[in-house]
Amino acid sequence: MSETPLARRPHGHRRLLWLVVLIVGLGAFSAAQAQEDPAPTVDPLQKLEALLNELKQTDPKAWDAKVVSLQQAIEQKKAQAQQLREQAKQLEAQAARAEQEALAIAGSIERLQKLRQLIEPMGAPPKAAPKGEKPAPAMAPQEASGGAKPASAAAAPKMMAASKPSEGAAAETEKVVLNFEDHVLTIFESHCVGCHNPDDLAGSLDLTSHTTLLDGGGSGAVVAPGDPEGSRLYRLVAHLDTPTMPPEQSKIPDEQIATLRAWLAQGAAADAGAAQKAAEMTVAKPVAPVGPVAPRLEGPPPMPEDVAGADLKTARRPPIAGCLAASPRAPLIAVPGLEQVLLYHSESLVLLTVLPFPLGRVNVLRFTVDGTRLLAAGGIGGRKGGAVLYDVRSGQIVAEVGKEYDEVLAAAISPGQSLIAIGGPSRKVRVFETASGELRYQLDAHQDWVLSVDISPDGNWLASADRSGVAFVWQADTGRDVHVLRGHTGAIQRARFRPDAQQLATVSDDGTIRRWELGDGKMVGNTNAHGGGVLGFCWRGTEWASCGADGAVKLWDAAGNGQGALPPLEDWLYAVATDASGGRLFVGGWDGRVRVYASDTRQPIGELGVPSSL
Repeated sequence: MSETPLARRPHGHRRLLWLVVLIVGLGAFSAAQAQEDPAPTVDPLQKLEALLNELKQTDPKAWDAKVVSLQQAIEQKKAQAQQLREQAKQLEAQAARAEQEALAIAGSIERLQKLRQLIEPMGAPPKAAPKGEKPAPAMAPQEASGGAKPASAAAAPKMMAASKPSEGAAAETEKVVLNFEDHVLTIFESHCVGCHNPDDLAGSLDLTSHTTLLDGGGSGAVVAPGDPEGSRLYRLVAHLDTPTMPPEQSKIPDEQIATLRAWLAQGAAADAGAAQKAAEMTVAKPVAPVGPVAPRLEGPPPMPEDVAGADLKTARRPPIAGCLAASPRAPLIAVPGLEQVLLYHSESLVLLTVLPFPLGRVNVLRFTVDGTRLLAAGGIGGRKGGAVLYDVRSGQIVAEVGKEYDEVLAAAISPGQSLIAIGGPSRKVRVFETASGELRYQLDAHQDWVLSVDISPDGNWLASADRSGVAFVWQADTGRDVHVLRGHTGAIQRARFRPDAQQLATVSDDGTIRRWELGDGKMVGNTNAHGGGVLGFCWRGTEWASCGADGAVKLWDAAGNGQGALPPLEDWLYAVATDASGGRLFVGGWDGRVRVYASDTRQPIGELGVPSSL
């Protein structure tokens, strides 16, 4: 039998056990000794007292110097932070101006391209001269034959010379085609830009560029193109208002004031090209003849006939009566309903029929000039929008144009019913062919929501106006730009051509009604009409009626003189219309009610609108 190793060496095993016991015992003894005699510790109070003694020996001047150094460092950091904030504001302002100028340049490029497309079909360009040979100047036929110069050349606008104005230059200035870059900027550089520049925006006004000048300052617009007397900048520089400019100095030279005034009167062009174009348009565009344009139809006026209208929808609170339309030939008034259009008899005030509006809320109602069609436009905010054209007699939808992704806020139809224009939050004006529904052209000049469009009764002009207070006039058939109308300091709620197509009226949140001549685009009237803003407007021949946020309805003569008012209401009034006979006024308000008044006595007759379900 085999043996284990321990069995073979029993004495070695015993010695190993004794060694383990000895080691354990020594460890226990050491631990006990450590508990009985712990190592000495240092008292924290003694440490603190030693530190205080050491600090007492420090020189007080060194303490003061250290505190001053730290305070200076704090002030430096604060100054750096403020400087960085100011630089950030300046950079942000410069970036915003650069973006605006870029948009303006892009619009100019697009207009030039459109103009080129119009000009190219008129004839081939002249052949280039042989290499190394200068092309000979073109001569008019009269000059080539030795005759007199053509009238157009004699009447061509001249440019102001850069030399010092001579005596009597103020009178000559009216005959000169002026622009900002060549004539006005030098005046500002001499007297104004020291305080009105991107780095020192006194009054938040920058006069170093045409774009920033038109943007105005902290209190709004400072220039009104076409209206020198209504331009705050001119009035301050001419010492007609206070505070006079430049501050605490005498007036700038009279010649320069005359130049500034003439430039504003001519439309405040940005550069020579824009000034020349405006002058050419003034010569090339005669005013349309006075008188009705649409032919009078024979037979009875167009009224609903056997229309199977929809059931009237009611609500606890009717929709805002934000638009109204009166037939120009029949006793018919169109009123917005709940996704419906309501047609009332303007004399009996009886509801004749209800037309379904498939797009949502009704924002616009417009009759054609012959009264046979009714245009309605609107939609659902952020979802859809468009325009629908109804046949008045049958109540049937005869056309539907525009597939917008937001509600339509503005719409108009041409006298011949061939074109429908719409606008809204997209900031674009789209013009469609009525028959096919196809897009004819698109206008991209607006920088804010388009709130109003109109087509003149002669079919020549299209007007559009936006929330930034700018209006444009275009050629209706081509979309070519004609005039830019500036001066309002609030959103333009309505732009409407006069029935004789001679003037355009624009009404604004700034409380004014401005009238513009279509021949030269100059403003011929500026009426302070309603405190809080003008919201509704309609022509009554060459006279007009208006309503606004002050709850008032006012009547005006052709010169803008007040001719009385209707009894005031405690509500915002959005729309006013006069019937075909001119004997009644219809006024739509915030509460959804359409009140009816006699034009001669100005007394209430009745009400229209969506009945309340209460």
